[in-house]
This record gives sequence, C-alpha cells and structure tokens, in this order.
Amino acid sequence: MELYVFLSLLLNLLLGLLVFKRMFQSRKLFSDRFGMIVTTNFSGVFNFSIGLHLYLVMPDHFAIISLAIVIGIGSGVIIGAIVKFHSVLAGFFHGTVGTLMGTMLGVIIINPSLCRLPAVNEAMLNQTIVVLCSFITILTISTLGLIYYSFRV
Repeated sequence: MELYVFLSLLLNLLLGLLVFKRMFQSRKLFSDRFGMIVTTNFSGVFNFSIGLHLYLVMPDHFAIISLAIVIGIGSGVIIGAIVKFHSVLAGFFHGTVGTLMGTMLGVIIINPSLCRLPAVNEAMLNQTIVVLCSFITILTISTLGLIYYSFRV
C-alpha cells in the first residue's frame, strides 16, 4: 500500500512538472485573466494531491507536514510568478490552502475518530487509502490534462 501511494505521488509530481514546463513555454501567449485562472486551479489541485500523498507516505512525522506546506507555498508562488505579480498572491494562497486541505484529509483517513467517525480496522484503512489516492490522482490527472489542453487551444 505504501508503494502504491508513493508511485501515485511520483505520478502527480511528474504530471505537475510537465504542465509547469508547458505553461512556462507558452507564458507570453495568454492574458492576465487566463493566467490567474490557471494559477488558482493548478496550484490548488496539485498541492491538494501533494499534501495528501506526502502525509500518507509518512503519517507520523511532523516534518513531513511542514515540508508539504513549504512545497505548497513554493510551488504556488512559482506557478503564479509565471504570469504577473497578482497571480503570485493567488498561487501562494491556493497552494497553502490546497496543501493544508490535503494534509487534513490524510489525517482524517488515518484517524477517523478525530471527526467522531467510527474507527476502522487495518484492512478497511488500506482500502480507504487506496480508493482515495486513486480518486485524487484521477482528479489531478483530469484537471492538469484540461489545463494542458487549454494551452493548445
């Protein structure tokens, strides 16, 4: 199960890098409004996925949570800096919020009693982790695919 989560994390990172590279190549072709929309969507969904997967890879380390937040802030600012200065603020905000939401979802998956949900056994926990990692990965693939396609149009 840990291998599946780690491979899913690598897939999300590679897709994010591919879309970022394409966005950097065509940065002069789109307007400020389009850049702002791409920044908010890309940094929010991408960092949500990264925060969730990083927490599920190593759930007991506080340094991983801090690292995920720093990665979310950094990637949001880098994505926003491609367009204009006001996109940097949007990238910062959506990167931070996306990472924190992904990390919080990871915490709830590991320990559902925090939200007064019924506790689950180990087999149910592994099944929940695999299903939600798959869903988040599919969501990230579809969102980044739509963003990638919008650069071609």
